[in-house]
Amino acid sequence: MDGYGRICLPALLALSLAACHEGGVDADVDAIVDDGIQALEMEQGPALELQVTATAICDEAHSHRLSIHWLADLPARIYLEEPASSSSFRTLGRIGQSTRLLAYPDGASVTVQAVMDAPDGSLRRWRRVELARCGDPPEPVPPALLFPGDSGGLGDFPLSDVGGNLQETAVLYIAGNTTGAQPLRFVTAVGSGAGARLSSWELDKNTLEPQLLAQGPARRGAQVRLAALWDREAAPPSDPIWLLALVRDGQLWLSTWRLEPDGSFEELHSLGYVHPRREVVRFGLTVRPGASEILTPVLDDLNKLRAVLWRIDANGKLVGLAESGELASGYIDKRTRLEAAVLGGTDLLGRQIDYVVSAHYREGISQPRGWPITAYLRVGPGNSIEQLGGSYYPRDELGSMMSAYGLREFSLLPLNPYAYLLAYLPAGTTATTAPGPLSVWDFQSAEDDGWLYPVLVAEAAFDQNPGPGRSLDPPPALTDGSAPEVAGGATQKVRARLADEYREDTEGIGAGSLFDLMPPGEPLAVGIASVTKLMTLLLTVEAIENGTVNLDDEIVVSEAAAATGGSSMQLQAGERQTLSNLLYGMIIESGNDASVAIAEHVAGDIDTFVWLMNQRALALGMNDTSYNHPAAGGYSIPQDQITLLRLGSKHELFRHFAGVRERYVCGEAPGGGPVCRNLSRSDSGYPGLAGFKNGNIGFHDPDKKAAGVPLCTSCLAVRARRAGRSMAVVLQQSGDRWGDADALFRYGARQLWTPDRRGQRSYSETGAEFTGLAADAVDDSVVLTSMVYQDTGRVRVCAWFIVADFGQIDPPACTSQENFGLAAGEPLPARRLTATPLFGGLDGRDYVMLSVDGDIVTAELFRLRDD
Repeated sequence: MDGYGRICLPALLALSLAACHEGGVDADVDAIVDDGIQALEMEQGPALELQVTATAICDEAHSHRLSIHWLADLPARIYLEEPASSSSFRTLGRIGQSTRLLAYPDGASVTVQAVMDAPDGSLRRWRRVELARCGDPPEPVPPALLFPGDSGGLGDFPLSDVGGNLQETAVLYIAGNTTGAQPLRFVTAVGSGAGARLSSWELDKNTLEPQLLAQGPARRGAQVRLAALWDREAAPPSDPIWLLALVRDGQLWLSTWRLEPDGSFEELHSLGYVHPRREVVRFGLTVRPGASEILTPVLDDLNKLRAVLWRIDANGKLVGLAESGELASGYIDKRTRLEAAVLGGTDLLGRQIDYVVSAHYREGISQPRGWPITAYLRVGPGNSIEQLGGSYYPRDELGSMMSAYGLREFSLLPLNPYAYLLAYLPAGTTATTAPGPLSVWDFQSAEDDGWLYPVLVAEAAFDQNPGPGRSLDPPPALTDGSAPEVAGGATQKVRARLADEYREDTEGIGAGSLFDLMPPGEPLAVGIASVTKLMTLLLTVEAIENGTVNLDDEIVVSEAAAATGGSSMQLQAGERQTLSNLLYGMIIESGNDASVAIAEHVAGDIDTFVWLMNQRALALGMNDTSYNHPAAGGYSIPQDQITLLRLGSKHELFRHFAGVRERYVCGEAPGGGPVCRNLSRSDSGYPGLAGFKNGNIGFHDPDKKAAGVPLCTSCLAVRARRAGRSMAVVLQQSGDRWGDADALFRYGARQLWTPDRRGQRSYSETGAEFTGLAADAVDDSVVLTSMVYQDTGRVRVCAWFIVADFGQIDPPACTSQENFGLAAGEPLPARRLTATPLFGGLDGRDYVMLSVDGDIVTAELFRLRDD
């Protein structure tokens, strides 16, 4: 619990937690699931599903998190019968989740009833769950049981005289390039649902046509995937080891391989993951370059999503490390593959996020649509896998919950340590008319609770004219604000600046401008009111860092500080407060009294502190800024305040105090005894806000007042971080400062991260029907694909030549292969979408997305700048 008695967990959480954070445990998952999930298919009329899970939160209050998930063809009323209380209900939509926090003793039970008014009468579903007991957490399953050891190789799969139809494929670039002397080689794998077979290939450098080298061994299993174990940004090693993964008898098996000079295959090692009570239904695969770390999300036969962590040594030996707890459960579509991507960046709380995992969440009982369930993971001490966030529901650019569920299939790619790409096929469209958008997502905390959610940064649809170069919407129209009743007048026109801090750092002050608005005919530098306190904060932080003062210094509030007018922390003369508490009061409450007390403590008196403020401004290159008071007596231009905010934020303490929103502080009253204050401030809730200070009116300098320099009646300086890039906005005289700031951040994120739709090419074969698709890039100019023909034992292997700078995709050079001798297996979902990054480009990060629709394969090229 925090200082206000609140439970420090997300208020809205659709993903079930694996265990209590403070020593508690989940309710009996098996009992809940077996009784709590029913998928009801009806010949006529509507249908209704209901799932309920309970998780103990073993904190001081000992509460429980009750998660209710439902699917309904018509609006449903959800009744919650709580222990020792009367029933309560509310009407909910056709699809969604509800989360309640309950404070009831161990062993209590709750009943949830779903009622849907159907045309032929009401449908009712109810679930009763026992609330979990707190106690010692269950012992984790030892790795020796999860990974029972080397099988001695997966073993050859007996080939059939009558081959079965192919259903799936994978492709992996192994060695060589298009320009050097070493031949360009790659491997493919195809599967029938019962077995999978490898083949090796070499690319003809003149025609780019794939040439078959050898047909390799077959292995029993399905859902075949291939993965490189080296850093794809660099050239492959001289004798690379690579990975084959598949599911066999409800177990996930990984094996490592080498390709011999003659194109034959050498299997090095294999290892299986075997859950003691569950069968693996679907899995995903991602590899951390350079760390020899592998993560495989797995979906079991009871729709439980987990993650499994592996490691591999230089000789290709696999070691199973751990599995996570339950990351998600419920209506996960088993017809699509799981996806995972490597991250590695930190959130605003400084926590490293190592992976993102996604599975497909089904919209309706009979609808193959929905949106990816997302989970954010980090690898902790002892190879533990900790979930730091996730959601069934994505959030839009402004952080609001999205209600659209229009996704048929998706692919996940890492963009940088802080963001990832989602390529997807919209429901209700075909690949020929809409190959599918590419969108950029990052992880953000929505309610200061530390739980992370997926938030949209930008998408390719924002680029309105396909072809090299982006065409975005014009910048937002800002809101003018004026206050003629203010003595000395106020600016009549809004002025603003939006800057990319990365370019400001690397290219100099002013180089990062993404938007600039300065009204003509008005003074250049105008009053900035309490935004002045950012300079007071910086000087204090620097004094702390050089040892002049300390955060725990006890300060006796002077009569001059207590008598300071304007916004106030309500300090009393003679009151004792630490410097830390005064900084909180100065920033959160915009306390002018706290500012003066701080200035007196740091510099001895106000005049000396103001002199230091002006000297520091000149040293930072803030040439159009002057100060006359430490609390609210500053005059400046937007660019200077962006410089201050950017450079100040390089100090950890500055970031902390500029970003804090609430604090409970206590000191000593003048007559003795405690004096405590609950400090709080609000913001717009824009995703990624990383520090701000607003201001209004302020203290006029007599000379500037006489010269007609106006005050600011609505100022704001604010930072936000999206996809790992920080932006700063400064507004003066805005009629809607938070609305204008949000609009500018949204516009800036689109400029930085909107994928440029550069080119498209379709390939078709008359009379063919493709049902499986895989792709891998060689470098920044060649993409390899493998495509399975429906109802045949044949695969089409192609090489696509690409010139990303010009948006050029040439028709592919292709070769067919057949006669794999694989026996028929169980039907597998068709794979109609894949995406791959291009490697080695100098002008940007380029990506190719491929999709199939009948006899047509469409390749679409995107560029994302990340300089």
